[in-house]
Amino acid sequence: FGSSRCQDKIRPFRLELASICGIMEPAAPHRRVIAVATAAAALASAALIMAALTSPASDSTSRSADVPRSHALRPRRLPDSPSNSGAVLPASSGAAVLGRESVGADYSGYTVLRVAPAREEHLALLSDEALVGAGLAADLWSEPRTVGEPVDIMLREAHVEKASEYLQRHGMTFETAIADVQTAIEASHPYWQASRQAQGASHAEADFELSQYHEFDDIMAWLDKTAAAYPELASVFVLGESYENRTVKGIKIGAANVSKPVIFVQCGIHAREWVSPASCLYVIDMLLGNGTGTSSLIAAFEWHIVPVTNADGYAYTWSGDRLWRKTRRPQQEPGCIGADPNRNFDDHRCLSWMSKWCSSEVYCGDAPLSEPTSRNIAMYLEGLKNNSIDIQGFVDVHSYSQYWMWPWGWTTEVDPDNKAQSKCGHAAIRAVRAEHNTKWTVGPIAQTIYSVGGSATDWAYDKMGVKYSYAVELRDRGSFGFLLPADQIIPSGQELFAGLAAMASCMSSLEGR
Repeated sequence: FGSSRCQDKIRPFRLELASICGIMEPAAPHRRVIAVATAAAALASAALIMAALTSPASDSTSRSADVPRSHALRPRRLPDSPSNSGAVLPASSGAAVLGRESVGADYSGYTVLRVAPAREEHLALLSDEALVGAGLAADLWSEPRTVGEPVDIMLREAHVEKASEYLQRHGMTFETAIADVQTAIEASHPYWQASRQAQGASHAEADFELSQYHEFDDIMAWLDKTAAAYPELASVFVLGESYENRTVKGIKIGAANVSKPVIFVQCGIHAREWVSPASCLYVIDMLLGNGTGTSSLIAAFEWHIVPVTNADGYAYTWSGDRLWRKTRRPQQEPGCIGADPNRNFDDHRCLSWMSKWCSSEVYCGDAPLSEPTSRNIAMYLEGLKNNSIDIQGFVDVHSYSQYWMWPWGWTTEVDPDNKAQSKCGHAAIRAVRAEHNTKWTVGPIAQTIYSVGGSATDWAYDKMGVKYSYAVELRDRGSFGFLLPADQIIPSGQELFAGLAAMASCMSSLEGR
């Protein structure tokens, strides 16, 4: 076990050994339950695979076991063909039209299973660590939270049968949520682009519809155009530059030359969560006079909204891999691209073993604020604070699962401002529910979903002193997951706007504004 070759071979099993020994990040009570069955399964898996690794054929036959979950799960890339070479195909052809550039990741045959954990030990058996120990290449679209809350797991075709056997063996019921992920990707894409491009219309010439998903450059152009249309209320600011040299912009909304507390809203920090930027664009539109009751919102606060914080990752979901989550900066480990910017903030970062794995979807990065995405956010907010600007609200908008949460994520203990945060959080979801009668859950992050180290929400509260710091998970609850159809953008935006308005009203009341 001392050689570098052997160390590399056994890396996937350190996760399971860590969970058996209890070396895990602080978590909700159910996350600390590591069942005896999990340990037995892990040790059995480790023994079998280690035996395979010592065989003469191990180097050529067991590479899928050598890499962590997210690498093993990466889809094959489509070959150059009319359907992915940038050519526009008629919508009636059934081929995917995936933006200006071809999307090379093919998720044909990938399946999303929805699992119903019925006991505490099921939650441990559905953790990243346990799935790796069972030899499953899986992507947890939603994490195991509480008994009865469904867990969505994406699997490649070759692993569906093995996963089914694993779940059945441990007494878990499940169903197929998405039968073919590639089909769902194609269904959720803005097919209207194909017809407009086929007619020779550029994106700049086409109407910008809030009911559709848009590429990064088009969103930035819309911000410029929108601010120019409302010079007394809005102005564009630059958050920073991305690793791939994209200029990341946001918009300030509020009466000019009037000093007011700031509510900072960031969207799209995880690249594949497309409904986050789309819903935030809707909020911008509502604040600029197209929503009811907006005058009081901009009278009490100045809103700083960044529709796409993870510019490179979001652009890559249009040109490379629709389900890409992280940033695009190469990491120190050779061949490893990107980190999770919402694990990269300097606040109890890298708590879990999985977040220390470079190829994990939740990799915490080479160093605190190593990613331009997180560093841009930190520097911008620090700049506001250094200029004595009162940042009273911080909202990090994600998808999916329909949650409205506040600190802390790194521990299940409640923070000193829990009472006020809870009051305004509950006000927000009452307003959200009133829009479309959807089911939402509210509470501190670690108590509500799972423990998160290095998150933007905790950092804003702990390091910036932002009392009303929230993390929001938009639609849906798993029917479409990250591939929410465009016809749900407006309802999602309506819910987010209603929640933010109620939150801001509550903040004004509690703070005497």
